Amino acid sequence: MVAVLTVLGLAVIGVSLRTVVQHRVDSDAATEINQTLAAFRDLAARGTDPATGDRYTDADVLLDAFLERALPPSGQGLVAVHRDGSLRSSGDPAVRDQARALSRGARGAPQAAAADMSRTTAQGRAYTVAAVAAPDATGAGYLVVAHDEAASTTTVDDLVRTFMLVSLAVLVLVIALAWSTAGRVLLPLRRLSATAELIGASDLTSRVPESGTDDVASLQRTVNAMLDRLERAFASQRGLLDDVGHELRTPLTVLRGHLEILDAHQPAKVDRTRELLLDEVARMSRLVEDLL
Repeated sequence: MVAVLTVLGLAVIGVSLRTVVQHRVDSDAATEINQTLAAFRDLAARGTDPATGDRYTDADVLLDAFLERALPPSGQGLVAVHRDGSLRSSGDPAVRDQARALSRGARGAPQAAAADMSRTTAQGRAYTVAAVAAPDATGAGYLVVAHDEAASTTTVDDLVRTFMLVSLAVLVLVIALAWSTAGRVLLPLRRLSATAELIGASDLTSRVPESGTDDVASLQRTVNAMLDRLERAFASQRGLLDDVGHELRTPLTVLRGHLEILDAHQPAKVDRTRELLLDEVARMSRLVEDLL
């Protein structure tokens, strides 16, 4: 029962842990994407074109400048979509090629005021993709940010796998401790059962070994006290039976002796013997009444 409850508890903890960690990882991925987009908006709003010394007015120049400055984290790829549809990418090499493929499937340029963040699957891998338009009235250039969720999922899977291995070790430890504890708890009861099997009317000298101060030890002391009372009661009963046997054997011997020598042809002796036998019978009757 302990093992079952432990397994259920660990399973609930494992599912909860995966859910919480996955949510945290997803939140961190979204935060990283938003930070990249915020850096792009900040460059568009405050950045200066080195070639002119003025604010960026050309979307393509802004996009290329951002790609040169940006340092996207691992698992993130950046794609600049120019007005003419050409692409330029940077970031994690494992992601940016897929980001280029995802950017080709974009449906028109997004709005400049907000990033369009969504999840998509390509070649069996999940990606979080966000796109934001470059503030340029002359064209529709925009930035695409793609985050590969596989890395995050791998991290979560590794964590859950580690948790499962640790849980398995804990489960084995719990079972071993439960088995050991149950053995120690049940050992006094086994001793009590073995002692009870040895006790009989002819032998009341066996006692349960007493140890500890818990409830089982209290039960052991109670059983031993009961055995002491039973032994004294049986000893008293045997003494009483011995005394009764002795008291009954005397009148019975007298009766037997007189009956064996009784001569039916001597009426006087018969009368005396009759009176004596009646006295002995009366004596035995008194003994029986005393017993009852």
